[in-house]
Amino acid sequence: MKSILWLLLLASALPVLAADDKLAMAKRLEDPDWVVRSLSAKSIGDSHYSWGIQWLRDRLARENNEYAQAFLLKALLVFSLEDLVRVGGMGLIPVAIKPLKSKSSHPRRQAQKLLEKLTGQRGPEDAAGWERWWKDAEATFAFPKFPQAQPPGEAGGIEAKTHKTTEFEEFIYGARRQGLEVVFVLDQTGSMQPTIDAAKANVLEISEYISLLIPKYKLGLVTYDDAVQVRFPLTQSYEAVQGKLSGVIAVGGADFEEGVDKGLA
Repeated sequence: MKSILWLLLLASALPVLAADDKLAMAKRLEDPDWVVRSLSAKSIGDSHYSWGIQWLRDRLARENNEYAQAFLLKALLVFSLEDLVRVGGMGLIPVAIKPLKSKSSHPRRQAQKLLEKLTGQRGPEDAAGWERWWKDAEATFAFPKFPQAQPPGEAGGIEAKTHKTTEFEEFIYGARRQGLEVVFVLDQTGSMQPTIDAAKANVLEISEYISLLIPKYKLGLVTYDDAVQVRFPLTQSYEAVQGKLSGVIAVGGADFEEGVDKGLA
């Protein structure tokens, strides 16, 4: 039960865990462990600290771990185009092209989204194509003009601090060693459509983060009304679970007490 609660709180807990101060989060972006770097990147994005864009950009320029690249890119995508332009500047474009060379689809997909957001156009889907485009466009490309705003304050240097592992990180490390099995259980009774839509978004995000952080994972999907349906047995394909999840809609009866018991059985 503790493992399931950790995962259900994944999207909201990270900013709290990393919100000690700005310099501590920046320091964690330089941690030797890619898991720590990834969690720190997500914390910055979820906290909407625009000053963190420059640290995310600079870390991404040096990052060679493809999973950490995906987290850094997802964090940058949280910010508005205006914030990205003001803090990240033109340097974001060549930095965002680099992950397109990754063998993993995770950073490639996020890099494509960021480049399209920055340039306002749907460009090529490979690094070579974007590099050719940037070589031709760099001299004349201009971001949209935004009203004058006070630049973000200087964060200053990063003091060396000893990183204390959080309870959440210890859970992640344990799951990386031992593996993790998670079954998502959704109520699909007729009145639950708004809740289902919200749950879908959270499950999609959580399942992708699990696939990035934990090599030996299995995900499953169960829905219930007054009966139970195993939508997908345990699998190592988070894309397959997401595909089944997209087809879940509110239908069925309202005998939810019985359905809950069966769904969790």
